[in-house]
Amino acid sequence: IDVGTAKRAVFYKHRDSALYPTICYTLAEFASEIPLVLVECVIIGCLSFFLIGFTTSTFLPFFFGIVLTSLGFLNLFKAIVANMPTAAAAQGIAIGIMAVTFCFSGFLIA
Repeated sequence: IDVGTAKRAVFYKHRDSALYPTICYTLAEFASEIPLVLVECVIIGCLSFFLIGFTTSTFLPFFFGIVLTSLGFLNLFKAIVANMPTAAAAQGIAIGIMAVTFCFSGFLIA
């Protein structure tokens, strides 16, 4: 969230200068995150998949699920940062969304 608020000044500068359309900046930032997300998901996915004991035939759906979930949350938090005035407000909203997500996703078993 702090990185997103730091990038906001650069985005506003480029947008106000009319260097290129907003969609180009957004798509380039999204494309630049994909390799990092894939590396993270390979590491976490391989560790958790084989430690859980799933069969190898279900690895690809499991891996794609982790990648899509990771990209979804990454872009959700970027959208929160883009719409909040300060980093503190964005962190408060993000914590609330994560709490609701964890409560209804089955991670917390009471």
